[in-house]
Amino acid sequence: MCDIHRGSMLAKEKIFATYTDDVTMCDIHRGSMLASSIAKSDLIIWDEAPMKHRQAFETLDRSLRDLLSPSNPEAADRLFGGKTVLLGRDFRKILPVVPHGKRQDTVLASVGKSYLWKNAEKYLAERAVLTPTNSTVHELKSYMLSHVPSQAKEYLSSDSVELEATLDDDWTSHYPQKYLNSLEFPGLPNHILCLKVGPVMILRNLNQTYGLCNGTRVIVTRLGNRIVEAEIMTRKDSGERILIPRIQLSPLI
Repeated sequence: MCDIHRGSMLAKEKIFATYTDDVTMCDIHRGSMLASSIAKSDLIIWDEAPMKHRQAFETLDRSLRDLLSPSNPEAADRLFGGKTVLLGRDFRKILPVVPHGKRQDTVLASVGKSYLWKNAEKYLAERAVLTPTNSTVHELKSYMLSHVPSQAKEYLSSDSVELEATLDDDWTSHYPQKYLNSLEFPGLPNHILCLKVGPVMILRNLNQTYGLCNGTRVIVTRLGNRIVEAEIMTRKDSGERILIPRIQLSPLI
């Protein structure tokens, strides 16, 4: 599944690639609606990229060159036909799964072993990758939230030191509540969580049976003191009402 951006628009399109060797192509026909959508796109986003076999990327590369070259002959000599392809997710984590394969099979299946990767290395060697600071992200979130036309409600975390970590000393006296509230950990929300009635995305796997997984989009319909009511927008459970309670979380350190 790829996200295709056309200017300020975003469209989700399914691109099927059955890769069995180094000459396979995507099932996209010239003149089709999908081919026209790709030709008009400015950006193609490929999520969960590190988990895909390198031949999937190579198949898309060959297919885009073939699709775009009739209208632009230079596309035949450009990576992905000259389209910008953004590969998402953490490349330090899960690699492609090779059934019954050994370690070397998994390594050879990764995108890092593709002929495409040397171009990515050259591209990154000439540039710097910049990431925003937490304060910048907070400012952006506050700005976007201010444009949602509904009343905001703040939820505060209840931070404490686990008793198992205190041993014989009373470490709670060393870490006052105000200090605990100021801490920020990767994967955990801040002390103050501000929500409004409107669309949000779930960032944790809460209940896979009911479709409440990382990436599920919902519309918040009511903000209670201890429970948030929402309506699922995506997947097969679209339209179903859910209740999200307070959850106890611990930092992974």
